[in-house]
Amino acid sequence: MEKTLIITTIRHSAHEPFWEAIKNKKFYHFPFYDKPALRYLGALKIPKSFDIYLIENLLPFAYLKYSPFLKNKIWISIAADALPYVYFYKPDWYFKEIRLVKICLPKLIRKFYLYEMTKGLELLDGAIAVSNLVKKYLKRVIDVPIEVVHPSISPKNLEDLKKTKVNIKSNNIFSLANAGTFKGIDLLLESFKIILKEFKDAKLYLRTSIDLVKIYWRNMKQLIRNKKLVVFTKMINWSYVSEKAFIYLQTSYFDPCPVSVFEAGYMGMIPIMTRYVGSSELYKDYKFLIREIDSEDIAEGVLNVLEKDIEERKKLSKVIKEISKRQEPENVKKEFKYKFTKLLNKI
Repeated sequence: MEKTLIITTIRHSAHEPFWEAIKNKKFYHFPFYDKPALRYLGALKIPKSFDIYLIENLLPFAYLKYSPFLKNKIWISIAADALPYVYFYKPDWYFKEIRLVKICLPKLIRKFYLYEMTKGLELLDGAIAVSNLVKKYLKRVIDVPIEVVHPSISPKNLEDLKKTKVNIKSNNIFSLANAGTFKGIDLLLESFKIILKEFKDAKLYLRTSIDLVKIYWRNMKQLIRNKKLVVFTKMINWSYVSEKAFIYLQTSYFDPCPVSVFEAGYMGMIPIMTRYVGSSELYKDYKFLIREIDSEDIAEGVLNVLEKDIEERKKLSKVIKEISKRQEPENVKKEFKYKFTKLLNKI
């Protein structure tokens, strides 16, 4: 039986059902979020005795390309990041995230940076993208077989989510945006100000990071003073969120497939998101939930739901909950096993 080495970077809980689907495996932690020197060392220390190398995301390939003894192996990646999209569009919000340079990089440096980041992808023999959105852009970078498996609701959250009931009567909104400027907090706040004109009792509950609060403080402070915005910089339970809000709003500029959308939907919250959020593919039959990168269009989508009466809200909540159940860990495990085998047969 072929041996698989699973190379993780953060070992995201939403990916655990992926790993469970694979037999005869071992794990290796790649220190991508450590200092650059440790990343190169991490690439050199990868064990060489495996047949298949499955890596958690695309970014480490920038360092793996310096390990020539690994080039004759089968390399498969979980494509779970924005790199393919960024390679083509080079958006300002991405370069503001680079820790070594705090300002937007000149175009020439941008091109070199992205060349370095994507050059290693030549090692790839195949990929499993976490959404069709990611697959679309990845195919423009590399010509390899690509399957799609949306990630799982976090197994550790599942039991709590099953017990949680949403507040159908609430006009409040919750958003989780703690990973970077690509989460679109500026869009979120602009949209919410429009919503407030129609629903003056509405509140926005936002889970984010201290760094992002600093970036958007000027936009936030008046809403906080008026007690319309509640900001959390530490993790909060879904049970608390469901008591406060009926709408889950994801205003990302590009987001491969945030599982928070599935988890909110699993409780019966109504997820509204931009069309550049990969999770939206699960709810494609309810097009009014999928919006443009435009604050007025996003606000229109939210108002469309808030204007519904209680019975209509109950029906919609029930439907969304049923759709979201597709992303239960056991379902995702079965799908990944099938797609992974299918991919290996194509390589």
